[in-house]
Amino acid sequence: MTITEPSGELRDEALDALRGGEFDEIVPAKLQDEEYISRLMWALTHLEREQARINALCDSDRARLAEQHASEMAVLEDRRSDMLAGVTPRIEDMTKVVTDWHRAVYTDSEDRGEKKQPTTKAFPAGALKSRAGSTKVNITDMDTLVAWCKTNGHDDIIKVKETVGAREMKDRFYDAHTERFVAADGDIIPGISAEVSDRSFSVALGGGS
Repeated sequence: MTITEPSGELRDEALDALRGGEFDEIVPAKLQDEEYISRLMWALTHLEREQARINALCDSDRARLAEQHASEMAVLEDRRSDMLAGVTPRIEDMTKVVTDWHRAVYTDSEDRGEKKQPTTKAFPAGALKSRAGSTKVNITDMDTLVAWCKTNGHDDIIKVKETVGAREMKDRFYDAHTERFVAADGDIIPGISAEVSDRSFSVALGGGS
C-alpha cells in the first residue's frame, strides 16, 4: 500500500506506525492516551483515502469494461475485493475503536454529572462526533387514540381518515423523562408509545471541528 501525505510530525508518526504494523492490533492500554487516539485518527484517514483511491480506480475500469465484455466485470470485482481485503476491515476496526473510546469519554463525563458532555472531540485529523438519539413515535391503537383526542378536545391533530399526527402528539404530550405520552391531568394517553434510540457516535475525518 502506497500512501503519501504532507509533512507533519504527528501525521508522519502515524503513517510510520501504520506501515510498521503498529495498528494491526489495537493495544487496549493505550486507549487511555489521547495522543494515541489522535495518531489512530490519522491512520484511519490514510486508510480511508486508500480505500477511495482503490474504489475510484476500479470504478474507472468498470466504465471501460462495461463497453467490452461483461465477463470481465466479474474479474474486476474480484480484483476490487482482493485489493480492499487489507483496507476495509481495518477501517471498520479502527472506526469502532475510536467510536468506542468517544462513547466511554462521553459516558464517564455523564456519570460524573458534568453539565456539558463532549459531543464533539476534535483532533488534527478530524473529529469524533456524537448526537442524541431520536425519538420514534409508534401509534399502537389508532382508534383508541383518535377517540381519546376527540374526547379531550384535540381534534386539530386528528388527520384525514381519523388518524392522529405522531409529531403533533410528541410535541404536545410526550414526556422525555418518563418516555410516555401524558395528558395535562397526568393520565397516560392510551394507544401510543415511543421508541428512544441510543445516542449515536461517529467519526468525521478531514478537520478538527
